[in-house]
Amino acid sequence: MLCYHFAMFRAFTLIISVAALSLVGIGQTAVQKIVDAEHAFAQRAAEVGTPPAFVEFMTDDAWAFVPEATKAKPFWSARKPTASLLSWAPNFADAAADGSFGYTTGNWEFRAKKGEEPGAFGDFNTIWLRQPDGGYKWLIDIGVGHPKPQKYSTEWKAAKSQTDPTKTIPPAKIPISQYEGIASTDIAKAYEKFASDGIRLFREDKMPIAGKNAVKRAVSGTLILGVTTTDRSSSDMAYVLRPYTLTSGTSVEKGNQLQVWKYEGGKWKIVLDVLKAVPAK
Repeated sequence: MLCYHFAMFRAFTLIISVAALSLVGIGQTAVQKIVDAEHAFAQRAAEVGTPPAFVEFMTDDAWAFVPEATKAKPFWSARKPTASLLSWAPNFADAAADGSFGYTTGNWEFRAKKGEEPGAFGDFNTIWLRQPDGGYKWLIDIGVGHPKPQKYSTEWKAAKSQTDPTKTIPPAKIPISQYEGIASTDIAKAYEKFASDGIRLFREDKMPIAGKNAVKRAVSGTLILGVTTTDRSSSDMAYVLRPYTLTSGTSVEKGNQLQVWKYEGGKWKIVLDVLKAVPAK
């Protein structure tokens, strides 16, 4: 009888391990598909112009930031192609283990006319959703501008998988409300507690900030977050978009925040954070 139960236990463990490994494979395939979609998107913009390319690759309920949050489809549909060229390339990508969504970040540069030297630079952050046909379209495109970087890169890498094939996918609740509570009194402490060691932070007019310690040094004050604009979660990844008010000393900044959370090392951590400010009118 003991042998029977041991055999059943081993069989159950094997099933769980195979299921977990399958999810890892799906996630890795999704990352490549998302990066391929990003490359195709950028190539299409070079061929037909930015507005029609954005419309072609977006979901019907997509969001753009100009800099206010706005419905992307009517905004980009109303814009006419020009002689300008917006070029971009992904530098980092990740996807949920089930492949339902993922994200890319990367550099962009803008030319008033094709063939000219670029006059504006920055980084983009894009949330991609899997479609019924298995392809991906973007739901959120939120970028920041900053000074000219040392170089424009077309190289990219995928995040390391945090899925342990010997364990079940975590059911733990994402501690977003705890993050919000701490951030409302001290934003640096909120990142101290919930930021991943490899977090990427993007803010307007600043170069990308990578790593938990660098992020803690870069932020200060209190962050009040508003009602969620859109969000989604899977077993190991989640994103949330919402308005924010950042107060630091006598300075008050309002805008929109995009966060991506990932389950890693047995805990939910913030891996991507974008604070897109809206200039005061």
